[in-house]
Formats: sequence, structure tokens, C-alpha cells
Amino acid sequence: MPIKTKKKTTSRKKTSTSTRKKTTTSRRRRRLDPNNFGELTLVLSEKLKTRAPVTYERGRDRMRAQVADALECTPTRARHIVTSLVDKGFVRFGPHPNYHHDLTVGRWTYHPEHG
Repeated sequence: MPIKTKKKTTSRKKTSTSTRKKTTTSRRRRRLDPNNFGELTLVLSEKLKTRAPVTYERGRDRMRAQVADALECTPTRARHIVTSLVDKGFVRFGPHPNYHHDLTVGRWTYHPEHG
């Protein structure tokens, strides 16, 4: 007949010192209001300063990526916000002075005071 033995349980001592690395606290950026199109347009104009010619779709894609980053939202929500910005006139696509012969190439302008 086998002899049953009790399993020894070991308990860990709780220490007051933490073994995690202490990192410096980073500043969190202020979260933008998705309904304040003027403020969002200012952020976009700072981040997308380029005057290089782009196509309409490429410019919208760049804006969508920046909106998703600035608002920390999904790409679908960012696309909806960019569509609203364009529809309400806060951002506009126009001809580029050096590419007047090609209407598919232009530049985006930002109008935060529009609202």
C-alpha cells in the first residue's frame, strides 16, 4: 500500500520593493475634440506642411492617417472625419501652379477659420 505524503507548499514572500523598471513619466498629448474641425484643421496643416503636388486620393489618405493618429481613432472613423472636413470646406483640393496641365495633381489647402 503506497504511503500518501503531503505536498509541501511554498509561499512567496511579498517584498515592498518593486522589480519593475522605473520610467520617467511622459507627457500625454492633449486629446483633440473630433467635433472641433477648426482645431483639427490647424493640427493637420502643421503636420502636412508640404506643398508638393499630390493626387486627390493620396492627399486624403495622408490626412486620414494623420487624423487617426491625432484623435487616436479607427481608420473608418478617420475617413468619416476627413470626408466631413472636405464637405464643410475646412480642407480643399486645388490646382498646383506648376502642374496646371494635369488636373489630377494638385495641393491641399487648410482653412481652420472657415467654421
